[in-house]
Amino acid sequence: MPEETGLRVWAEPLKDFCVRVFMKMGIPEEDARITADVLVTADLRGIDSHGVARLRRYVDGLRSGMMVARPQVKVVAETPATALIDAGAGLGQPVS
Repeated sequence: MPEETGLRVWAEPLKDFCVRVFMKMGIPEEDARITADVLVTADLRGIDSHGVARLRRYVDGLRSGMMVARPQVKVVAETPATALIDAGAGLGQPVS
């Protein structure tokens, strides 16, 4: 049986950590909670590429100005079944 490697962290404290990081970067609390939940849930489902490993990328994007903490979200086009939304260089999770 292969030996397990890696660090195990409880989901809720990890979410809380992510929320604090996002809020420190200027993200509103509700958006921070939504995004942290999506990241941790992705990890719990085994989709590591879309999990907490992305947190550093978001922080770097916010620091560099490539991403915006409080974007102007606009509906660009809408049909009865779909909508095209411009998230204004903000986090996509709260918008979707």
